Amino acid sequence: MGLPQTRLGGIMIWRKQVVTPDEMRKLDSWAINELSIPGIVLMENAARGTATAIAERYPPPKKIAIFVGRGNNGGDGLAVGRWLKTMGYEVDIFAFSMDLRGDALTNLNILRQLRFDIKLIESADTVPWQKGWDIIVDAIFGTGFKGQLAPLFREVIARINVHPARKVAIDIPSGVDAYTGEVADIAVKADLTCTMGLPKVGFFFPPAIDYVGELKVIDLGVMFEDIADVHIVDCEVIANLLPNRPAWGHKGTFGKVLIIAGSPGFTGAATLASLSALKIGAGLVYLAIPRSLNPILEVKATEVVTIPLPETEDMLLSVDASDLLLNMLDNMNALVIGPGLGRAHTLRELILKIIEHNEHVPMLIDADGLNNLCWQDITRIKAPFVVTPHPGELSRLINKKVDEILKAPLNLTHELSREITGVIVLKGAPTLIAHQGKVYINPVYDSALATAGSGDVLSGIIGGLMGMGVNVFDAALLGVYIHGEAGRIADSKLTPYSVIAGDIMANIHVVVERIVQGGIDGGIIRRGTQ
Repeated sequence: MGLPQTRLGGIMIWRKQVVTPDEMRKLDSWAINELSIPGIVLMENAARGTATAIAERYPPPKKIAIFVGRGNNGGDGLAVGRWLKTMGYEVDIFAFSMDLRGDALTNLNILRQLRFDIKLIESADTVPWQKGWDIIVDAIFGTGFKGQLAPLFREVIARINVHPARKVAIDIPSGVDAYTGEVADIAVKADLTCTMGLPKVGFFFPPAIDYVGELKVIDLGVMFEDIADVHIVDCEVIANLLPNRPAWGHKGTFGKVLIIAGSPGFTGAATLASLSALKIGAGLVYLAIPRSLNPILEVKATEVVTIPLPETEDMLLSVDASDLLLNMLDNMNALVIGPGLGRAHTLRELILKIIEHNEHVPMLIDADGLNNLCWQDITRIKAPFVVTPHPGELSRLINKKVDEILKAPLNLTHELSREITGVIVLKGAPTLIAHQGKVYINPVYDSALATAGSGDVLSGIIGGLMGMGVNVFDAALLGVYIHGEAGRIADSKLTPYSVIAGDIMANIHVVVERIVQGGIDGGIIRRGTQ
């Protein structure tokens, strides 16, 4: 195994991969067996990095209690205790067992030689909870934990959670499943999680997201090979994806986008999508709509070129519009189908005609564009494309219950992305972007984004980026990132209660400006107002 070669937008992203516990164990084994780095050295690097992270967040002098389990996570905790002691902290260590092995036993013996007083936990009541610790460090269970907690562990964790001290988890909060993010009954609710080497998949899904707190990745002194199918979207990953905008450019330079959208009661969806495409930088946006909606949309979207088209008695786009749309499509750089379009068998016929004809123009299908199709239709698309379902829309597309989708969204998007040539964006918290077996997590958690029309803004952003020549995968990555950060900025100004889709759109320029100036530093997990 050599050093990682995966690049995205010119950025080396080995640190951006997200791993399962099994993958992390393989990487540890590679470092030990192929690079000849002893396991005890990796543990020492982990301990030193964790102690440093604690000192940066909670400077000494302070009182610290460390709770250690039997495995390597407990060994990490013992070594962290030694480092913290040298940094000027008052350290108490409580162990669930003295029957340790391997590198954990080595660290236990070191502390015994240094005359550390390590107390054995016989029951939750034997722990001196009244001692006044400022920080409690959780080194009870590592990433291999699954299932239920034994009563003693459950009782101690319950007492840890109600203690006023700050909580720091080593590698993962004990009680959290590192594969799925599930919590069986109780888990340590950390303020800071110091995870080793690379982030674990389970961190990014509920309910684990509420237990991790701030996530700090501890450098083990190894550039791990990129073996994962899952990566994080952050400012470094998208830094070079925004297209250049030459000063001499004109409208045509920056792309023409055709958006097929709108129906009675849903002119807002068409407006938000088309204006968002302009806000992200598209030169010209054409909005194809039922004829009777034209007077409304000429007022609501004054910067957009409206194209009134034949409609049915229900004022939905008619199949008779297909020839006009296909003629227009030949001169477009991107196509968006679906925002507020409505549902009808005639619309399905119209969309299928466009899909069958289009072989080259990058296309995004969202909302009612998806609701008028089935998954088999998606698998037959020939042009480069993005689909952007939320769990409800995906449920109808693939005939799975929403609960099943939410139980394993990462695995599902991974599998579905192998069935199509395009990109699938599964909207949610977090949003997942998948293409041919690779999945990217956009770790933004902000209820401000959960508002009507938010998805239409996203469709417009991605469509506008495609119109400017960004390939469909990069447009999806960059679009999802900009959308999420625009929502967080709107939240910071208005609170998540008061953000509407137009507020997300109104902050697109703020995110773009920050990208141009060097990115947004919001941490690995980016939350809105709690």
